[in-house]
Amino acid sequence: MRSYRSEGGVVELQIPNAGVTKDVPVQIGSIVVIPTVTAAYAANTRFNGLVRGIISGLTKVASQAWTEGANIYWDAALSKVSSHAGDNKWIGIALEAVAGGSTDTLSGEILFNGMLTQADETT
Repeated sequence: MRSYRSEGGVVELQIPNAGVTKDVPVQIGSIVVIPTVTAAYAANTRFNGLVRGIISGLTKVASQAWTEGANIYWDAALSKVSSHAGDNKWIGIALEAVAGGSTDTLSGEILFNGMLTQADETT
């Protein structure tokens, strides 16, 4: 397999103008990536980011209770994960339930797929 490079869970991308912060998701085109480093923008510089895997502790929309197996979406307007489809894009499945109190703002484990898709494409 001469063309095989990797499983693709972590990819190398150009650092966006706003830079990236380790573990803070950022949308780049049609993907959501979780940077493995903090880096400021510089011309022709790249960073590694997770686009697929099991993750936890992302900032979620407060007051949303999640059930195990629920679809999880990327809310680009808020830069947070959400259990509400609406205009948001599907990025994974909740692997555990999460409380929905107003101070519950961190996600539980998510089977993450940062390749953004429309909600109706997951069924």
